[in-house]
Amino acid sequence: MMSLFRFGRRCIVELLASKNNLEAKKTRRKLGKSGNGTLSEIINENFQFRHKTNGDIVQNSVIHEKISSVYQTYETNLVVLELLTGLQSFLQLPLELLILCDKILHLQELGFRPVLKRIFEPLISPRCFLISCNK
Repeated sequence: MMSLFRFGRRCIVELLASKNNLEAKKTRRKLGKSGNGTLSEIINENFQFRHKTNGDIVQNSVIHEKISSVYQTYETNLVVLELLTGLQSFLQLPLELLILCDKILHLQELGFRPVLKRIFEPLISPRCFLISCNK
């Protein structure tokens, strides 16, 4: 059917749940190898849907039909969404570093002696730095 990244899949799950008065709960923390199937397979393997009113579990066959319908409606938007998400990821670290430099310069102007320390790897988060100051 199609291959989408995590964010696009999650958008479809949330949209499907809200339009059908359902609650979506992730059944697996990470997708692992099953992340390579069709969208319906991935969602059926990794999410469980329940009715908000009575808590009954919704069968996978019902979800499969609705997933296809939602995907066809928003297919072009999901491509743009993935491109914008990629752009955000690409620019996030340089922008965070630019903001850090601005904060350090401001603290220096105020008479502080700021020291920049990395507290964990940037791959975990671009907000991995700590500014420590002495007067």
